[in-house]
Amino acid sequence: MDKNLKIKVFITGVNSEFIRQLVQKMNPEIYDIFGLSRKKIVIPNVTIIEGDLLDPTPWVEEIKNTKILLHAAAITHSYNTENYYRINTQATKDLIDLSLKYNVKKFVLISSRTAGLASGAYGTSKFLAEEYLKKQALPYLIIRPSEIFGGQKGEGIDQLIQEARIKKVIACPIQVTEKLWPIYLQDTVNLLSRLLFIDHTENSTIILNGPKPYSVYEIIKLSSSSANNNIFILPIPKFVMLLAKFVSETLKLKFGPKPDQIARLYSKKEIQTINYPFLNLETYLTALNSKSSL
Repeated sequence: MDKNLKIKVFITGVNSEFIRQLVQKMNPEIYDIFGLSRKKIVIPNVTIIEGDLLDPTPWVEEIKNTKILLHAAAITHSYNTENYYRINTQATKDLIDLSLKYNVKKFVLISSRTAGLASGAYGTSKFLAEEYLKKQALPYLIIRPSEIFGGQKGEGIDQLIQEARIKKVIACPIQVTEKLWPIYLQDTVNLLSRLLFIDHTENSTIILNGPKPYSVYEIIKLSSSSANNNIFILPIPKFVMLLAKFVSETLKLKFGPKPDQIARLYSKKEIQTINYPFLNLETYLTALNSKSSL
């Protein structure tokens, strides 16, 4: 296909494992893909633009003629709550404004299932960005992924799974009324690809959660059992978690979970039912233990 006839896609946060896999599902004969990255990287079929989200001057011209702007860049863990609002809220608002200025056809925001005003600084920063986007005269799609497992970087729930499989003692928060709804990485990629390139979903907020809820305790037990690891689970009551959050915020101490992570853990979250053959956590753990491919 002539390059001028291709569908131009501009992506922030292109170096994330989730987005890298999504890009590989996009036909390079149809899509002309540009990815913004703070460091020099190589991704097949992607034109990498080195730059910082907070300084659009070097890359803003690349937004012109963009059909889909996929905004996945965000800060997820920080002891400084202002970082969340500076990047997740204000930088997103600025990017939305630039998209309007340069006539972007659709703005896709990768948010979080934890987005909400009672979900700590991270959740609030994401929620405020969502609300701003919905008020603009710009077709949009907001994606709220749940906890993603099955990646290679050992972050988030993957880190919990790995630690439960090898450690002999692990701390576990209890009295958490909201359970986790983990979703397999490849399922997340497939669903987003379907929403974007097959269904062409617009002006919607979609929650991508897995098929089944689990407490943190249940995930630890399942993970340790799948590896035949005899583990001792140390329960941490809610008041201890909240005390740790208060002390860390008050004294500006940088230890243990970020205060914002504790707020997210105990916040209320929504789920959404999607007709899709999800891979459940038990199947993944069985395959992981046998080292078989999924």
